[in-house]
Amino acid sequence: MAASGTGLDDKRWNFEQEIRDVFNASLKRSFPELKEEEAVIYDSQLGTPGDFNCQNVLTIWPKLRKSPELRETYPNIKTPRDIGEVIKKNLPTYVRDMMDEEPSVEDVGFVTLSLSREWLAKGNTFIYLLHCLAEIHRVTNDSQKDINGLKNASELIFEKYEGWEEGEERMLEFHLLEFPEVLEESCLSLLPHMMCKYLYDLTKKYHSYNDFMRKAGPVAETSRLLLCEATAVVMKKCFQVLWITPDIEYLYQPKLLNLLRYTKPPMDVSAPVTEKVGVEVGVEPDRTKQKMAEIEQKAKTPLDLEIVDRFITPFVSGARDPLRKSRFEVFSIRPFITDSRFENGKLFGLISVSDKCGLRSNGGCHLFEPDLPYVSLFNLEWCDPINIRQAQVVYLDNPSSRSVPFSSYMKIHMELYVTTESRDDCFQLCKRNKKMDLKSFWGEKSSSKCGRLNVKGEDGRTMVHYILLKDAIDIALEVTFKVDPNRKVYGSIFAYYGGEFSYDCHHDTQDCYMALLFRSFLTVGPLSLKRSILAVPKNASLKIKAHLVDVGTNEVILSGCYEFLQGRSNGILPGFDWADCSLDLKVVWKY
Repeated sequence: MAASGTGLDDKRWNFEQEIRDVFNASLKRSFPELKEEEAVIYDSQLGTPGDFNCQNVLTIWPKLRKSPELRETYPNIKTPRDIGEVIKKNLPTYVRDMMDEEPSVEDVGFVTLSLSREWLAKGNTFIYLLHCLAEIHRVTNDSQKDINGLKNASELIFEKYEGWEEGEERMLEFHLLEFPEVLEESCLSLLPHMMCKYLYDLTKKYHSYNDFMRKAGPVAETSRLLLCEATAVVMKKCFQVLWITPDIEYLYQPKLLNLLRYTKPPMDVSAPVTEKVGVEVGVEPDRTKQKMAEIEQKAKTPLDLEIVDRFITPFVSGARDPLRKSRFEVFSIRPFITDSRFENGKLFGLISVSDKCGLRSNGGCHLFEPDLPYVSLFNLEWCDPINIRQAQVVYLDNPSSRSVPFSSYMKIHMELYVTTESRDDCFQLCKRNKKMDLKSFWGEKSSSKCGRLNVKGEDGRTMVHYILLKDAIDIALEVTFKVDPNRKVYGSIFAYYGGEFSYDCHHDTQDCYMALLFRSFLTVGPLSLKRSILAVPKNASLKIKAHLVDVGTNEVILSGCYEFLQGRSNGILPGFDWADCSLDLKVVWKY
């Protein structure tokens, strides 16, 4: 999408895309043989906002290591970090105007740019958003149909065209439906940048849709007009939520006056939010003070938050019959590296899951999640990895936001990497999306099932151990440790299912289906649990087992198991009589 004007600054719609273009140029120059390699950019975890790093070393190194031809082409690349140095060396010269500091290579070979605050402030993203509004109103103004008449019509027939289900229109429609969810997440998480990103993505999807419609010709006019108007309404609401008002003097620039002459307020959609008084295009400079006074007056009016209740409505899936509180519980993973020389290393990456309908555990519709439309089960950055050994069981922490329900199928996204302890080698354990078909499970008599998923990657595979529960109760766990403060204690605490629950797996692998609550040194008082939320089958009990050792004497001071029958909230797991210690256990049952 071309910007108005011919200068480079006029084309600065999205600084993230600019960073991606910078690294893509370097990748093309550094590794011309890898034609399909695209820049993989993330916020830098070690820097400040505005710092980004390129993580293509994770995908390039496995290719170089396995290809004799590529190794011969790049004889100076001996370690993954050398790849980062090459990418850094071939960055375009103009990148220096964008940065406060020199580019750096971090960890295993991530190239980091620290963007200048001055450069960040010069972007034209807001102009891009206004440009989108202008295009929308050109469409509605040029139409022969009355939009308000369409809105008030008692019956509408929406036209469909070939490719509608997979086309740009459908993508835009789904993005518009995500607005209330983004609004809720942004407000509850106090993360306004989520709304900013949603707004920018909305304009991109609209432009893609509009470009398609121009090529397709005058088809589906009613649908197009209403979709354009819906886009304008959502954009206005985003501006209002973010308290963004165009700067008066800035709007008097000639290129914007020409652009904005087409804009007008969108139709009244009876939304409960009171519209702000914006700046009238074409207003004379001597009325600037008057318009500023109107804007300031409107800024004092509190935002009507009833919009959340208006848009967010409960959603009931027809995929589960009868409707139950199903849960998908992932307990552990087991990584295997194919390189026989590997023994110990560092693991980082992401595992996340989503069911077909994006359901919340409380039955509400959840169409938007920060960063990914999934619930994160494992999420560690490269700067905060965990130590692993070859084929060692890795127990997972709490899910990022909630327990995970499921319907007839689920999607699991896995992107895991392992580096050696010396950072001189890295392995792509897995990087793929996998669909799990669960329809047959709903037809079985059993109310639960232990499962194992084998996910393969470039340099290894990962075994994922999970349990499917048709009907479960969510619980929250609390554990308090009591002991002589002078005693140093190390131990582990696990949770697993008891009662009528049957582990339909081999006895040797049953430990893989337990939840690791704690494994570290214990201090007096409430323990910071690795996992504190869990789903328990309705026909089962919950068992807590612990094994604690006095570090000074290497004697076991507590070893035992406590069983919580459903409804029981408190329990005590005592140590040996001479040890004078105990674990106070508390379970909150969320029926």
